Amino acid sequence: MKKQYEAWHDSADNCVSFFLTGSVQQLSESAELLHRIEADTPEEAHADHHIKMGWEPYVPMGKPQACPNMCGAMFIPRGVVNVLTVEGFASMPFQSDARPAPTET
Repeated sequence: MKKQYEAWHDSADNCVSFFLTGSVQQLSESAELLHRIEADTPEEAHADHHIKMGWEPYVPMGKPQACPNMCGAMFIPRGVVNVLTVEGFASMPFQSDARPAPTET
C-alpha cells in the first residue's frame, strides 16, 4: 500500500525535513513544502527524495530482511539515515515503520 511522504525546507535553520505525511504535528512558519512522494516503502520514498533533491543515490544502512507479512518483498527494519543540517550531514537511527528507534540506556 502506497504512503505519502513530504519534504520541507525550513529557511530559519536551513534544514530539509522528510517524513511520512501527517506524522509531524507542527512545522515552523518559515517551512516551505518542497515535494510530496507516494511510495510503497520508506526506502523507495528516500530513493525518490534523493533524486528530486539532486543528491547522490540513497543507500539504506542496515541488513535487508524478508517482509514479516510474507508478501515476498524485502525491507530494512532498522538502520541509519543521513539528515542534512546547517552543520552538514548528521546520522540518526530510524525504523522502517517511521517511528523513532528506541534509545538504549
